Amino acid sequence: MFTNPRENIMRAGVLEGMHVGDFGTGSGAYALEAARVVKDYGRVYAIDVQKNLLVRLRNTLSDQGIAHVDTLHGDLEMPGGSKIGDGILDFAIASNVFFQCMYKTVLLQEIRRTLKPRGRLLLIDWSESFGHLGPHPENVLDSRDARLLCEQGGFSYRKHIPAGAFHYGIIFEKQA
Repeated sequence: MFTNPRENIMRAGVLEGMHVGDFGTGSGAYALEAARVVKDYGRVYAIDVQKNLLVRLRNTLSDQGIAHVDTLHGDLEMPGGSKIGDGILDFAIASNVFFQCMYKTVLLQEIRRTLKPRGRLLLIDWSESFGHLGPHPENVLDSRDARLLCEQGGFSYRKHIPAGAFHYGIIFEKQA
């Protein structure tokens, strides 16, 4: 089975009232599920470089009557590219972003900058290519290397979560 955003968010510990950033939101599946969990007391920031995806997400949000999601056009591989202030987020989600990101350390710095002290990151990505069902094999970063990269980027490993048959899920906490 492919990854299930609702289950992954629940396993990761996203709670009502939190401020959550969905870095590389794409179609917005994680942003929508996070919005349902944080309710009107929280806030979700859905960031992507593709404007057309953000327009579609805004339409979906409007159709569903969800008003506490901000869609932000930004380049996550540039410092400040998310357009979110420092220390705003309780929780960050980066799902299926690492495999397509050239500057992973910049992305991690950007996520870390936006998180509050002890804020958490849910990293989900492809565990392998699966005969090109997923990304090209040279673009896959296995979970060990992803963990090492995150730890070098100022995050502490917390735990793995099941994230579907083709993905790994890892929860990290921002180090002080």
